[in-house]
Amino acid sequence: MMLHYMVRAVGLSRGAPRIFLDGPLLRATGFRPGARFNLQVDAQRCSIELVLAPGGQRKTSSRKRSDAEESVIDINGREVLRSFPAGMAVRIELYADRVLISPLASELARIARLRRLLTCEAQGWMSSASLAHGIGVMAKAAHLGFARKGMALRLVAAVELDARWIDQACERNDAWSQETMGIAAPLQEVVQDGALLRRIGLVDLVEAGLPCSGASRAGKAKRRLGCMEDHPEVGHLVAPAIGVVQSCQPIAFMLENVTSYANEASAAILRFMLRDMAYDVHEVVLEATAFGAMEGRTRWFLVAVTCGIELDVQHALELHLQRFRPPARYVGELLDPVPLDDPSWRSFAYIGEKADRDALVGNCFSPQVVEAHSIEVPTLRKGYQKAGSTDPLLQHPSEPKLRRQFTVAEHARFKGVPEHLVDGLSFTAGHQALGQSIAVEPVAWLFEVLAGALKDWAKDARSNALHVFDLRPRVNRSPARAVTG
Repeated sequence: MMLHYMVRAVGLSRGAPRIFLDGPLLRATGFRPGARFNLQVDAQRCSIELVLAPGGQRKTSSRKRSDAEESVIDINGREVLRSFPAGMAVRIELYADRVLISPLASELARIARLRRLLTCEAQGWMSSASLAHGIGVMAKAAHLGFARKGMALRLVAAVELDARWIDQACERNDAWSQETMGIAAPLQEVVQDGALLRRIGLVDLVEAGLPCSGASRAGKAKRRLGCMEDHPEVGHLVAPAIGVVQSCQPIAFMLENVTSYANEASAAILRFMLRDMAYDVHEVVLEATAFGAMEGRTRWFLVAVTCGIELDVQHALELHLQRFRPPARYVGELLDPVPLDDPSWRSFAYIGEKADRDALVGNCFSPQVVEAHSIEVPTLRKGYQKAGSTDPLLQHPSEPKLRRQFTVAEHARFKGVPEHLVDGLSFTAGHQALGQSIAVEPVAWLFEVLAGALKDWAKDARSNALHVFDLRPRVNRSPARAVTG
């Protein structure tokens, strides 16, 4: 039975790595001053085991502290510690008759993920899971991006609170397959269901579009939130998202949200927890129109890749912006053939009246009117079907007082969303589903960049396998005590 557990950092003494054990936790074991033990190195498991044995090759040392004799074990030397570089943190299990020294669980998980990546690259596909799935627009973008690099994705699980969206995705989203498990449940319940997590198992890629209700300015103002995390329904969802990452151990993880999310406490927690789970975290803000989308939608993305995989999203974005020029298109090219006398053309007088009232009290909210010759459409929100005072409306070509809302199909085209994903949805449901979704092309591009980095790493690893899986010091990790003598 394990008595105690500790994390220590490998120190450095006279240019050689050193592990120094002392203190009351060691004293509680059978390693008393003078006790003999043998040291066994398991190179395959990267572990060192100290086993008490009469006549053992080594002896527990001692030193005086506060008039008491204290046990000391000093392990040093390049040969014995060849798998443990100075600065690396190790886990130490203390038993009554033995001590086991091995890499941290996070380091072993890192190496296991990298080994899985080699398998994925060889077989040509990776498994994926989608959190806050909606109708699966981000999952679809992931499939598109990976396919551009010759890598297929197999969606194994889609988690979404609203069963309507799971049903729609199951019927219409071709990112799904017979192997996809639809999970219509709160994310915070999923992460507490051990049987469900075991059923999902290890997943190579996890993507998430956590709700932005608490992070957006409108969401905060509506509920008068002091901070995003005060939102009673979605403010805490970063916690179960981290739990899913811990359980599924993805090679890479991607989160999308509004730009203000990057400054919230949840983002800080996510960054540092992913760091301590042996991921390198990258962040980027993408403007959809820079990728050819008609809708002006700016979103923040966090991309975490297993430590050891090289990824430079900012450099990739700079190259994209230098090389890509969005095609010259007008809103009119993406419109449905709605008759000019259709009842959808209305005056929306209440919007003008509200704008006048707002102006009197100093508010700057004004109607957003789009014409057929416009080259961009302002952001279409989840509640677009309500025709709020700032929701974009299309100007009638010949009647100045008439405007109409965009159709669901038009909304999809502005975002670059395949229209079959919203087939069969009502006006209200269609706009709700699309309004909380991403613009496809920038996200597909980002997944393409990620897929390229993963494939490049795997190819390099095949010619450098002996070094790729070396245990590494991680100086930016949470502090662990290093003793150098």
